[in-house]
Amino acid sequence: MNAKLSEVLGFALALEGADLAGGATTNYVNVVDIRLVCLVLLAAAAAEDATITVQFRAAEDASGTNAVDLGDVITLTAGAGPLEVHADRVIAGLPEGLTYVAAVVTAVDSPVPAGLNSVSGTFVLGDRRYNP
Repeated sequence: MNAKLSEVLGFALALEGADLAGGATTNYVNVVDIRLVCLVLLAAAAAEDATITVQFRAAEDASGTNAVDLGDVITLTAGAGPLEVHADRVIAGLPEGLTYVAAVVTAVDSPVPAGLNSVSGTFVLGDRRYNP
């Protein structure tokens, strides 16, 4: 494969300063011709072993119209220090009419660790030229 990295990967803002206490839904991003989605979450600090769940969703538009869950919930455990975790989902073959993807991200621990009250995230969109 002789493609440039920018030809096979795209990036989109997912979350900015979100509080995961009650769950946060990312922006819905257009995934036409996208095969893989990775949500990368970052925060300045998080409690060791903090648990976060990620549920990917597909919808008809950027407003989340007729959203449906994509697969099972993904459970992530943060290590000590700054939060740096990611969740992947293959999205090739979405149901007809669903061309946008988002994720619902929730802190499981109660009380929620202080570092999870301001989390940012980016979608990495893979295989941008995918044609099923």
